[in-house]
Amino acid sequence: MIKVISFDYGGTLDLPGTHWFTFLWDLVQANFSQSIPVTKEAFWEAYVYGERQLEYEVVSPDAGLLETTMAKCRHEMDYLAERGLLADASEEGSGRTAW
Repeated sequence: MIKVISFDYGGTLDLPGTHWFTFLWDLVQANFSQSIPVTKEAFWEAYVYGERQLEYEVVSPDAGLLETTMAKCRHEMDYLAERGLLADASEEGSGRTAW
């Protein structure tokens, strides 16, 4: 007997039916297109990479939406920087972003 059917729409209740990728892409295009000059396809690859990295990173159970989103965005920016698609913004120049 099936007790539950679950659907993942890729968004949250705080976004009006908007997928997180679309929300972040629109945010980057509106505010950071000069400093994050990447294609939508490359940004999608970074988005997926960030999602997968959160499977391995321990995020505190007390972390809120902001902390979790910042961790994911840090992985996305690192992905782009490591592939030479984004300038290295770290203070040490170690190939990691300054998130």
